[in-house]
Amino acid sequence: MATFTIGGKTALTQSGDGEPVVASNVVYGGNVTGTIGSSATFPAGHVIQTIVELDSAYQVFGSSTYATKSSGWHKQITVKDASSLIFIQIVLQGAGKHSSNTRLGVKITESVTSLDMVLSNVIGYTGSSATNYGNHTCVYFHTHAQAVDTVLDYTPQFNSIANSTNAGVNNYGITDGDAKSYIILQEIAG
Repeated sequence: MATFTIGGKTALTQSGDGEPVVASNVVYGGNVTGTIGSSATFPAGHVIQTIVELDSAYQVFGSSTYATKSSGWHKQITVKDASSLIFIQIVLQGAGKHSSNTRLGVKITESVTSLDMVLSNVIGYTGSSATNYGNHTCVYFHTHAQAVDTVLDYTPQFNSIANSTNAGVNNYGITDGDAKSYIILQEIAG
């Protein structure tokens, strides 16, 4: 086994024709630049990548059938680790209902894996016709089991649970639509 020693400390080792290995006691000074190779292994729980998509279009949903936003709100992520999970966060501002006894339902879909998961069906619930809009976050861990470089396309869908035209997203002041909602996708090493 070959070794490289500095000041009595082993910095590198190499067995036969194998790749040199940096010793665990080596402290890097300064910036390390470059791209992490495809053979790199991330520790479980490590965030590999984060992708964010903003939507600020106000929209009202009037059917109990789930539908996508007319703005086409969705976000794609390309898998970097086949054993990873995708942590999905849908952060909604101005989400809820007004003038009827309904509530906003939210689900997430993804076409490659056939994911179709209801995340909440009680946003804005009051048990009355009182207006109730606020900020809500829905989360889901997706075990995708897809190969590296597979593109996963996540789309939130919404409905009005009571089949009424008064459940909406991105609403402040009933019709302003000045709120901002986000899809945040994080690939987490498995």
